[in-house]
Amino acid sequence: LIYTSGSTGRPKGVMITHKGICNYLQPHPANRHVYAMANEAHCYLGVTTLSFDMSLKEYGVCLFNGLTYVLADEDQCNNPIELARLFRETGADIINATPSRLLNYMELSDFCEAIRNCRCVLSGGEAYSERLLSRLKELQIPHVFNTYGPTEITVSSNCKELTNAERISIGQPLLNYTEFVVDTDGNELPVGVVGELYIGGEVIAKGYNNLDKQTAERFVTYKGVRCYRSGDYARWTSEGDIVTLGRMDNQIKLRGLRIELGEVEAAAGKVEGVKQVVVMVKTIDGTEHLCAFYRADREIAI
Repeated sequence: LIYTSGSTGRPKGVMITHKGICNYLQPHPANRHVYAMANEAHCYLGVTTLSFDMSLKEYGVCLFNGLTYVLADEDQCNNPIELARLFRETGADIINATPSRLLNYMELSDFCEAIRNCRCVLSGGEAYSERLLSRLKELQIPHVFNTYGPTEITVSSNCKELTNAERISIGQPLLNYTEFVVDTDGNELPVGVVGELYIGGEVIAKGYNNLDKQTAERFVTYKGVRCYRSGDYARWTSEGDIVTLGRMDNQIKLRGLRIELGEVEAAAGKVEGVKQVVVMVKTIDGTEHLCAFYRADREIAI
């Protein structure tokens, strides 16, 4: 069982299968990130709390593929100076963290120098940042991966190597996953058309522990494939990749216009000098306004 709160705020126990875990950890070419780590790296520096499903990407990959796993303690995780020292002491050449966390670490030049020897840098758990990708390309990291997947599909269902990519996406489905982009009437959508992402295959979770109603709502059979309804907007690209466009429940309607907050955040995040940004609707003097709150290197206008 891996617990996730989802959008309800109440923890749900996701029943992950051994089949799903073994499939995810296989160093198969279709599991692009695992394949690269198993064949080109040797030491994984772990900074993810063990209660987060993304930690399976760390200790699981190591135990399954014979890599060394170095588990940073809490002080080292919170202090990039100490983390950089741990990199040098252990010779670690893999790290995985959310994009925002990795960007915070990279504010320290000493940390950037320490990860120059990394063979693989992975991120997931939230939207990938153009700023992060630019910084990693400057360091000439051989393999930069963006991974995606709700807990319910066993950690990750998609992976894109961004090292030489022209645009950010979550890439193609991993080994033994089948995906569909579907409209509200259940029709499969063609390339370029936005709909909900369905993630299917025998490797997805059995459902939620003792929550039959929620299981029936989210786990469905579509075109003969058992699928998890991700609740994420997505579209196919002509290259066969998936681009995610935010949560379906993150869409707002302001003055008659439907607005995706995630898209506004992504656009604001591309402004030079912006580190982090959150967009929300606030009522000011009785009128709703779309507001962006951001951290920046200097005073700028968005």
